[in-house]
Amino acid sequence: MSERKIRLVIPSSLEHVALAGCAAGALARYAGLDEKESCQIQLCVLEAANNCIRHAYEGRADGEVEILCLLAGDSLEVGVSDRGTPIPGGLRFRPLAFDPDDVASLPEGGMGLHIIRNVMDSVSYSSAGGRNTLTMTRRISASADAAAKER
Repeated sequence: MSERKIRLVIPSSLEHVALAGCAAGALARYAGLDEKESCQIQLCVLEAANNCIRHAYEGRADGEVEILCLLAGDSLEVGVSDRGTPIPGGLRFRPLAFDPDDVASLPEGGMGLHIIRNVMDSVSYSSAGGRNTLTMTRRISASADAAAKER
């Protein structure tokens, strides 16, 4: 399959995040991922873009969030970038502190990076030149890749 790319830039407003998720989910389906996997990719993009808006821009609507989806070879790579405040100390995955058997103890927020880490095959973060980027990669199985080649 030749390289396929979608670049989407949205205002740093939560009302625009769904569009970014839809684009990533559609590209995942195009790549041959099933509906469940495509929805997982979509959720990861939604979580990453929401984090940019809520944390990097502190809810301000005066910035932009860029979503770059790249389908190449056997992987789908999604970069979500902003020009807001970087993640203090970089990307760290802290253990979740709740009892999964006690629904009332589940946190209302703060689980986005954990979801991303569990869905994607690799996750990295960089901050350079005023640009912060969370890069998420998901491998595409041989059967999904073969289905995509038929398109």
